[in-house]
Amino acid sequence: MNGSRIPKLISSELAMLWNTYVADSAAVCCIKHYIKTNEDPDVLPVLKYALTIAQDHIDDISSLFQKEDFPLPDGFNDKDLLNATTKLFSDVTYLRFMHHLGRTGLNAYSLAKSVSARKDVRSMFKKYYEQTENLFDMAAKAMQEKGIFIRSPYIKYPKKVSYVSDHRFLGGIIGKSRQLLAIEIAHLGTNIELSNIAKTMLLAFSQVARQKK
Repeated sequence: MNGSRIPKLISSELAMLWNTYVADSAAVCCIKHYIKTNEDPDVLPVLKYALTIAQDHIDDISSLFQKEDFPLPDGFNDKDLLNATTKLFSDVTYLRFMHHLGRTGLNAYSLAKSVSARKDVRSMFKKYYEQTENLFDMAAKAMQEKGIFIRSPYIKYPKKVSYVSDHRFLGGIIGKSRQLLAIEIAHLGTNIELSNIAKTMLLAFSQVARQKK
């Protein structure tokens, strides 16, 4: 292959770019509503930064897809956004959602870079990771200052190193139960938190949806 020729986007790059575009187009709609109904001045900088980076991602990917002669995803836009100013969420929920966006972005963009080949695409996802890292830290700092940051449960420090001695350690469903591992507690805590965020979002959207279906 000619070293100066840029290869086409591979399937994994297309998938990650497509997912990023659609997710950020939805985020833009949500964050615009959050900014419009925001009442807490401490939350506003986090929301504005989140909107800036989401729009930046859309612009980047749109430009790249146009150069590649690849159709733009049919994402979300202003036609999906009601102009009503009714506040659906508290400012605390806004912060929790920004923290959630930061957390999921850190996972998504590190994976996206790891499955990308082209230098320009890897550079894009590196930038997105760094932007999302800043958003995560901004949201976490604001939540901690307000005393609303949700921590995983504390556990006692072990007194010594121990090893699994037999297969019954994997029991709990069948056989003798055991204490949860720290990693299991971490996953359960995070899943509970994310489920509550999803429940809150779906409840709010169900109250303003124009079509019952």
